[in-house]
Amino acid sequence: WMAETGEVVPMTQGADDGYISSLDFSNDGGFLGIGYPNGAVELWDVETRTKLRTMSGHSAQVGVLSWNGHILSSGCQDGSIWHHDVRVARHKVMELLGHQGEVCGLKWRPDGELLASGGNDNVLNVWDGRVGDVGTAASSSTSTSQRSAARWTKRNHTAAVKAVAWCPWNPALLASGGGTSDATVHMWNTTTGARLHSLPTPAQIS
Repeated sequence: WMAETGEVVPMTQGADDGYISSLDFSNDGGFLGIGYPNGAVELWDVETRTKLRTMSGHSAQVGVLSWNGHILSSGCQDGSIWHHDVRVARHKVMELLGHQGEVCGLKWRPDGELLASGGNDNVLNVWDGRVGDVGTAASSSTSTSQRSAARWTKRNHTAAVKAVAWCPWNPALLASGGGTSDATVHMWNTTTGARLHSLPTPAQIS
């Protein structure tokens, strides 16, 4: 949808037996990542409206996507987060395991140093953003790629952590929002892990 003209341009449509479960533009706006309930992640060229590739492997719905340069990260219903290097054939370069429920919030910090994730298990995780060497990671075994642990974990929410957002002027500041039975926004200092402020709201933060 073009805000200046109001023009709506069709790009793609979900399969007859499915729907589009997540979307995210690349940092430069040139590419669009699309996640599906069958675990597939597609990469589209925005200008030409053509599909460049399909990256498969997830066992369940991809509910959230977030870009960091050439890395497209996907959060799955099975609790896993994958880093896909869209430049290479063996796209999965790292797997993060830190949620016992669906990953429903995911956001890279603009500088790429940290990744925040929220889950249906009421957990907020902050991950080290270093993905490592592509060649080594892409050829590593599954057990090697799963050794990444969250930098810190918070369990202050009483419902799914559906929303995460980084402050644009203070890179250490992170906001997280909880679901229906929580309905609270927490502000965090990601350097110290301290909770700075909490804001109750009338409804879930989505």
